[in-house]
Amino acid sequence: MKARTKPVLPDGTTAILEVLDAEQVSGSFGPQLMVKLQVKEGKYAGFEFIDWSKLQKDPESREVFVEIGTKAGEIFESAFGDEYEVSMDHDPQVLIGRRLMSRIGLAGKKQDRNRLEYGSLGPDPGKETEDNLREQLPF
Repeated sequence: MKARTKPVLPDGTTAILEVLDAEQVSGSFGPQLMVKLQVKEGKYAGFEFIDWSKLQKDPESREVFVEIGTKAGEIFESAFGDEYEVSMDHDPQVLIGRRLMSRIGLAGKKQDRNRLEYGSLGPDPGKETEDNLREQLPF
């Protein structure tokens, strides 16, 4: 049997992504948002990877939450676009089926996995076009 490295997207690739799965998990780095993503368009369409972002824990109540201004917050803001409100439910399950755009980087000691690059996330630009077309339909 041979060994192979896991395929990864080239560092700096920009892609439209769909959230296939999302959940709150706990591990060595505390509570995290795990998001499984799939590239939806272009040369790498169909490629899947998992991104991890830190969630916060209130020291008194021990409640886990998405802090605005972090990568986890940016994922929610990007996935919902103009529909996003800070007061909305930030349950990871609401992300499933949502699309967003991001630059993709490399992570890990050996640069052997992909990640969403914080600061590069935004709404799927194609969603605006779909919404505009729907508004113009006569029915």
